[in-house]
Amino acid sequence: MSTVMLLVGQSVSLVLRPESVAPLSHRGAAPAEQVAAPGVVRTRTFLGEKVEYAVEVAGVLLRAVSYDLLHHGLFDVGARVQVSCAPASLRVLG
Repeated sequence: MSTVMLLVGQSVSLVLRPESVAPLSHRGAAPAEQVAAPGVVRTRTFLGEKVEYAVEVAGVLLRAVSYDLLHHGLFDVGARVQVSCAPASLRVLG
C-alpha cells in the first residue's frame, strides 16, 4: 500500500467499494474501529441475497450493500441512517 502525503485542510477524494459501506440505524452505533457519517437513504433495491442502497451523505451519493438484513435491518427510502466503513477500506485520491 502506498502512502499519500497530505496537508492539513487539503481537499481529497475518497473511494471505496459499495460492499465496504454498511448502513446502520441511528439507534445503532458504529463499531469503534469504523468511521461513520449520517445520511439519508435515497434508493433501495432488492437483489436476491442482498439489498443495495444509495445513501446521501454530505451531498454525495454513496452506494451501500447489505447482505445481512437480520443484523443491519431494512431501511426505507427517506430513512435517516448512519453509514460506516473500516478506515482500511478507504482509498485517498489527491
